[in-house]
Amino acid sequence: GFSCAIDEDLHIACWGGDNAHGELDPPSGTFTSLAASSYHACAVGTNGAITCWGHPSYRHKAPTGSSRFPRVSTNLENTCGVTTDHRIECAGNESVLSTPVPDLNFQDVSIARGLCGLTDRGVVCWAGLIRPLQE
Repeated sequence: GFSCAIDEDLHIACWGGDNAHGELDPPSGTFTSLAASSYHACAVGTNGAITCWGHPSYRHKAPTGSSRFPRVSTNLENTCGVTTDHRIECAGNESVLSTPVPDLNFQDVSIARGLCGLTDRGVVCWAGLIRPLQE
């Protein structure tokens, strides 16, 4: 495994692992949010764009387009971000991402064994191995 962190100057440093896939070689620039998975990592730049690096099979899986993201989360196959207008956008494994994201006001997103988001009403899960929460 490997780890990464954002320092006080908003630069990323990564350590651990064997760097077999470039996971220890983060992009230059300044970043505000960071998420790492087994073979790659993704970060939100100060410009709001998500950039991923590491294993070639996974690093390209980042939401793209004109949206800006304050938050990012990633797992082995998917990367999701919360946009500045509180929507969730994802890229990656289409079979997991085929379940529509609920139309809610999201503050944060988490991907592990399922896709979940934090709203003003609490945590909502909608895809993957995690079953939706009952209210």
